[in-house]
Amino acid sequence: MELGKKPLDGKVAVVTGAGTGLGRAEAIRLAQAGACVVVNDVGSSRGGLGNSAEPADSVVDEIRTAGGTATANYSDVGNSDSAKELLDSSSTSNGKSPTRPARTRPPLPGSVP
Repeated sequence: MELGKKPLDGKVAVVTGAGTGLGRAEAIRLAQAGACVVVNDVGSSRGGLGNSAEPADSVVDEIRTAGGTATANYSDVGNSDSAKELLDSSSTSNGKSPTRPARTRPPLPGSVP
């Protein structure tokens, strides 16, 4: 690896559930490794109620403040059409295919696994 080059430079990483907990930690670590991170979180409670842009936006702000590249996405990946749109839009907006989509929490009752 070249001096100064990070292992994920030029890669796109999509992290679902990235607004809090393990997803947040994973998104930050991937950004530190050089990935352009798509921070996906619907901002619902642990019980699956409500929605808020704040968790995803907060992580994006943290990554950008540290010098990384990130964008927020609020799609419900429990819906297969929304999940496909998330992956399609992350490829289109960044010009590269995602490195690895990740699901960091078990599906909520009634959602698509």
